[in-house]
Amino acid sequence: MGGVKLQVVADQSSSLPVNPVREALQREYEQQNVVLVENVIHAFNRFRWRSHVVEVTDLYATFRHVETGEEVSGSFSQMTVSFEPSMKMKLFIIAPVV
Repeated sequence: MGGVKLQVVADQSSSLPVNPVREALQREYEQQNVVLVENVIHAFNRFRWRSHVVEVTDLYATFRHVETGEEVSGSFSQMTVSFEPSMKMKLFIIAPVV
């Protein structure tokens, strides 16, 4: 009796869309670079510090403050990424979704 051989082919259209914030975070995590993180509580309450990316998942990322070791996490839906030319670093802004 002969057997049936199955081959699974990954379909590119069924995969998750590429998230530029996640890609940038993954790159910074792999290169162990120091990045700037700005955590926005509201318009007049925001904090900015230098940190390392310590975890990147499919939904969120975690940052660790360089000096204090304090950690903060944010969902990709709450993040934007840009470049801070004066410090020559990537800037990740975590802001509440309104």
